[in-house]
Amino acid sequence: MTPHLALVAPPEHVAYLDDQRAQLDAAVRLSLVNLLATALAVGFLWSDGGWLLIALGTYALAYLGYRGAVVVAREYGVALSTLVALNRFALYDALHLPHPVSTADERTRNEDLGPLLRGSEGPSLPYQPATAEQDPVPPWWFVLARNGLKAALRRR
Repeated sequence: MTPHLALVAPPEHVAYLDDQRAQLDAAVRLSLVNLLATALAVGFLWSDGGWLLIALGTYALAYLGYRGAVVVAREYGVALSTLVALNRFALYDALHLPHPVSTADERTRNEDLGPLLRGSEGPSLPYQPATAEQDPVPPWWFVLARNGLKAALRRR
């Protein structure tokens, strides 16, 4: 569901989610690189006595990276659930589906909507024609190209 929501969500919501994912990636990489450094330090410095304390330092950095990754993983989960909570009705609008009337109705509709989003056969869903008040939703290829260009520019 997240790729579909990312296409209809405002760019600042998607940017926040991307930032959280980048922080999680950095924390995990930091932890793994320091664990590798610890293994190498132990392997190369095993017979050198006091120099083996270098491995203790890299292990401490690996532990700090791990603790940071745990904290950032929670924040990434919060960002993901926030993206869903704030943009689920935009997804209904983009799919031209009527809004649910209650949370129970939304859960029932989501069971029917799941196969549609996965691209498999599912139950038939009623469409709601677009009204003049609704903003026109750009085609999916336009949004994908726009977000891809923004991501490429951010990487530079």
